[in-house]
Amino acid sequence: MATNFRYTVNIAWSPEDNCFVARVPELKGCVTDGETYEEAARNAQEAIESYVEALVAEKTPVPVPISEQEFSGKLNVRLGPDLHRDVAVRAASEGKSINDILLEAARSSLKEGHVGHRPAPPKKSAKSKRNAG
Repeated sequence: MATNFRYTVNIAWSPEDNCFVARVPELKGCVTDGETYEEAARNAQEAIESYVEALVAEKTPVPVPISEQEFSGKLNVRLGPDLHRDVAVRAASEGKSINDILLEAARSSLKEGHVGHRPAPPKKSAKSKRNAG
């Protein structure tokens, strides 16, 4: 069953596992790997298809991919009073709005992990931990 869904796949090198690990955030627990970035991406597609097939077989709702959801751009965020005060002080000292400060913080936090970010592959090692033993 080929899915037409476009789920987010985050792929990163795992030194602990000595492979690329692919995670699908919309599908809890949907994780796979590969010796190369490309193999991890292929394996992720297969994992997504299997995951969705299992949900359908169990008559469990299939999560809508983030790429197919609509967002208004409005977000209500609850901050603790101390953090709210700290953000307000920073905004005032920089002549910006609280919204601007929070937007900058969110962009900065997400910068390294943004969609499409592809880490440089590591140097080849003699033997993969996954295949050891």
